[in-house]
Amino acid sequence: MTLKQESIDQILNLGGVALLGKMIDAFVRSSPEKVTAAVESMPRGDLETVNRSAHSLKSSAANFGAMQLVELVSELEDVARNGNVERSAELVRSLPGLFDEAVGKLQDLRRELEA
Repeated sequence: MTLKQESIDQILNLGGVALLGKMIDAFVRSSPEKVTAAVESMPRGDLETVNRSAHSLKSSAANFGAMQLVELVSELEDVARNGNVERSAELVRSLPGLFDEAVGKLQDLRRELEA
């Protein structure tokens, strides 16, 4: 998992380390519930919830340039919207691990910039 430096630089240019820290905090605080919603909705075949969760995660992850996560949730959003249960389930299985990687990278970045 890598973060796109251009995305990080845009945040830093807008509000410095303080803004980046607030954005990371918001992502870490609010996004796990979206991952959980997608994971818990999949066994019920609730692709509408999976789609909404993926859409929300996509914009949040894109803010930081977490492109691997963006790519996964973009595809998940598309296949869930189109009713592809099998592919949605595959992608949902990968979501928690990739999300945790993104969170780890963001927290490492924050520690590095605040040091």
